[in-house]
Amino acid sequence: MGFKDNLLILTMMNIDKILAKEFILTDDNVKNVLFTCMVITQKYYEDENFKDKDYSKLAQLKAQELIKMEIEFLSLIDFSLHISEEEFNKYKYRMEDIWKKKLSFLNFT
Repeated sequence: MGFKDNLLILTMMNIDKILAKEFILTDDNVKNVLFTCMVITQKYYEDENFKDKDYSKLAQLKAQELIKMEIEFLSLIDFSLHISEEEFNKYKYRMEDIWKKKLSFLNFT
Protein backbone atom coordinates (compact mmCIF):
# COMPACT_ATOMS: atom_id res chain seq x y z
CA MET A 1 0.00 0.00 0.00
CA GLY A 2 3.02 2.30 0.23
CA PHE A 3 1.99 3.77 3.57
CA LYS A 4 4.41 6.48 4.73
CA ASP A 5 5.42 7.07 8.37
CA ASN A 6 3.63 10.41 8.58
CA LEU A 7 0.43 8.79 7.33
CA LEU A 8 0.60 6.31 10.19
CA ILE A 9 0.78 9.18 12.68
CA LEU A 10 -2.11 10.96 10.92
CA THR A 11 -4.10 7.71 11.02
CA MET A 12 -3.51 7.43 14.77
CA MET A 13 -4.63 11.02 15.20
CA ASN A 14 -7.84 10.34 13.29
CA ILE A 15 -8.51 7.23 15.34
CA ASP A 16 -8.06 9.35 18.46
CA LYS A 17 -10.79 11.63 17.08
CA ILE A 18 -13.36 8.81 17.14
CA LEU A 19 -12.16 7.60 20.53
CA ALA A 20 -12.78 11.13 21.85
CA LYS A 21 -16.40 10.66 20.74
CA GLU A 22 -16.60 7.69 23.13
CA PHE A 23 -16.33 5.16 20.32
CA ILE A 24 -15.09 1.86 21.73
CA LEU A 25 -12.54 -0.27 19.94
CA THR A 26 -13.15 -3.98 20.39
CA ASP A 27 -11.55 -7.17 19.17
CA ASP A 28 -14.37 -7.37 16.63
CA ASN A 29 -13.96 -3.90 15.10
CA VAL A 30 -10.31 -2.91 15.56
CA LYS A 31 -9.08 -4.35 12.25
CA ASN A 32 -11.81 -2.66 10.22
CA VAL A 33 -11.48 0.66 12.06
CA LEU A 34 -7.72 0.73 11.58
CA PHE A 35 -7.88 -0.25 7.92
CA THR A 36 -10.72 2.16 7.16
CA CYS A 37 -8.89 5.01 8.82
CA MET A 38 -5.68 4.17 6.95
CA VAL A 39 -7.56 4.26 3.65
CA ILE A 40 -9.31 7.54 4.45
CA THR A 41 -6.07 9.14 5.62
CA GLN A 42 -4.20 8.02 2.54
CA LYS A 43 -6.98 9.24 0.24
CA TYR A 44 -7.01 12.63 1.97
CA TYR A 45 -3.27 13.28 2.19
CA GLU A 46 -1.84 11.52 -0.87
CA ASP A 47 -2.15 12.62 -4.49
CA GLU A 48 -2.15 9.10 -5.89
CA ASN A 49 -4.40 6.40 -4.47
CA PHE A 50 -5.64 2.95 -5.28
CA LYS A 51 -9.16 2.20 -6.46
CA ASP A 52 -11.74 1.18 -3.86
CA LYS A 53 -11.81 -2.36 -5.25
CA ASP A 54 -8.04 -2.64 -4.63
CA TYR A 55 -8.34 -1.40 -1.04
CA SER A 56 -11.23 -3.78 -0.42
CA LYS A 57 -9.19 -6.74 -1.72
CA LEU A 58 -6.47 -5.93 0.80
CA ALA A 59 -9.02 -5.92 3.61
CA GLN A 60 -10.89 -8.91 2.21
CA LEU A 61 -14.10 -6.91 2.09
CA LYS A 62 -16.56 -6.00 -0.61
CA ALA A 63 -15.95 -2.51 -2.01
CA GLN A 64 -19.43 -1.41 -0.90
CA GLU A 65 -18.69 -2.52 2.67
CA LEU A 66 -15.49 -0.49 2.74
CA ILE A 67 -17.25 2.58 1.33
CA LYS A 68 -19.97 2.21 3.99
CA MET A 69 -17.31 1.99 6.73
CA GLU A 70 -15.57 5.08 5.34
CA ILE A 71 -18.82 7.05 5.46
CA GLU A 72 -19.53 5.88 9.02
CA PHE A 73 -16.01 6.80 10.13
CA LEU A 74 -16.18 10.23 8.50
CA SER A 75 -19.57 10.84 10.09
CA LEU A 76 -18.13 10.03 13.52
CA ILE A 77 -15.41 12.66 13.10
CA ASP A 78 -17.81 15.18 11.53
CA PHE A 79 -15.91 14.88 8.23
CA SER A 80 -13.03 16.74 9.87
CA LEU A 81 -9.80 15.29 8.48
CA HIS A 82 -7.66 18.41 8.52
CA ILE A 83 -4.82 18.31 11.02
CA SER A 84 -2.62 21.36 11.41
CA GLU A 85 1.15 21.08 11.27
CA GLU A 86 1.30 22.24 14.89
CA GLU A 87 -1.13 19.50 16.03
CA PHE A 88 0.79 16.93 14.01
CA ASN A 89 4.17 17.86 15.46
CA LYS A 90 2.81 17.89 19.02
CA TYR A 91 1.30 14.43 18.57
CA LYS A 92 4.41 13.09 16.83
CA TYR A 93 6.71 14.25 19.64
CA ARG A 94 4.35 12.75 22.21
CA MET A 95 4.43 9.40 20.38
CA GLU A 96 8.23 9.53 20.13
CA ASP A 97 8.42 10.21 23.86
CA ILE A 98 6.15 7.25 24.64
CA TRP A 99 8.25 5.06 22.37
CA LYS A 100 11.47 6.07 24.09
CA LYS A 101 10.12 5.71 27.62
CA LYS A 102 7.82 2.70 27.42
CA LEU A 103 8.52 0.75 24.27
CA SER A 104 12.25 1.07 23.80
CA PHE A 105 12.70 -2.60 24.67
CA LEU A 106 11.15 -3.41 21.26
CA ASN A 107 13.98 -3.34 18.78
CA PHE A 108 12.86 -3.74 15.17
CA THR A 109 16.23 -3.08 13.54
